[in-house]
Amino acid sequence: MFCLFVLFFFLSSPSSRIHFIHTSIAHLFQSTYDSVADELTVSTLLAYLNAAVPQDKHEDFDMGELVKALGTLRDDGRVRFEGDTVGLAG
Repeated sequence: MFCLFVLFFFLSSPSSRIHFIHTSIAHLFQSTYDSVADELTVSTLLAYLNAAVPQDKHEDFDMGELVKALGTLRDDGRVRFEGDTVGLAG
């Protein structure tokens, strides 16, 4: 119950949603994606993000929000975002 409570507040602000996106990208590249050989597409990331949160508890991520967040993370030097692919920076 505590984890869901924290997750609810964690995803309730724009900055925390950007943080969730960044940590999700990091998790994917640490667990299932190879940073050199695999490409993570924006549409795959969007599907992952929406599957990772409980239904009807939070607003779904949409493509516009995700692209804007990826632009912010790219500008901050935290991710690579080129075309339709996403990766961790350097």
